[in-house]
Amino acid sequence: MRIIFRVCVCINLLLLAGCGNSEGDRLTKEQVRLINDYAAEFERIATIPDKGELPKIQERIIIIQDEMKANNEALQKLPIAKLKELGDKHKTERDGATDRLKKALAPFRARQNAKKIGEKS
Repeated sequence: MRIIFRVCVCINLLLLAGCGNSEGDRLTKEQVRLINDYAAEFERIATIPDKGELPKIQERIIIIQDEMKANNEALQKLPIAKLKELGDKHKTERDGATDRLKKALAPFRARQNAKKIGEKS
């Protein structure tokens, strides 16, 4: 009787493992998380942290950039139809993350544009 119970438990665990998110879903969610982490680091810089904190933030940004690049390369290996499906499925989360990133980068873009205008004058 115990053997049958254990076999049933093992079969259920195997079935549940197969019902999880696809690799594309996992990669897309990871990309959204990385975009949010990237935005968070730029939000920290905008708060004008201590000089000792700035190199740590820059290191984290570089690590996030590397992770984003690797994740993006893995996503690019998926078929176009799957990418479109994933884009539609995770549109809300992705749009929220990219909006957050745009807001976090806005002060830096404004400074960059001001410098360009100053150089032209």
